[in-house]
Amino acid sequence: MVVYLDITERNRAEAERAQIRDELIRTQAQALAERSTPLIPLGADVVAMPIVGTLDGARADQVIEVLLAGCAARKARHAILDVTGVPHADTAVAAALLRAAAAVRLLGVEPILTGIRPEVARTLVGLDVDLRGVVTLPTLQEGIAHATRNATRR
Repeated sequence: MVVYLDITERNRAEAERAQIRDELIRTQAQALAERSTPLIPLGADVVAMPIVGTLDGARADQVIEVLLAGCAARKARHAILDVTGVPHADTAVAAALLRAAAAVRLLGVEPILTGIRPEVARTLVGLDVDLRGVVTLPTLQEGIAHATRNATRR
């Protein structure tokens, strides 16, 4: 006696489930990425981006992309990068911050870096990072005050 079992339908259903699962994972990853680099409008021409957590190469690229697109779309004149939530700085973090500042500067936007903690400052100085051309202020509140003060002068 021979029994044949047609598993074509089962294989098709499993392939559909895998495709739906993969699409869900992509959608969730995109939503998470958008939330991990929020750009917050603070006024007519001021935006802020709080950066929390580790800043690796892929995330640095995302920060720059979101920052440039947001500054251009909102016609921002001041962009505040708040690094209060960045736990440590290394060469990659320093390079990412400098690239972000240089990129927005090319759009005519003043980069403002806030929230540099003492250990991050020590690392940046140890790495001989040149922050000329970037306004650095201790707190986000002071960054907002600086940007709004300068925005009203225009």
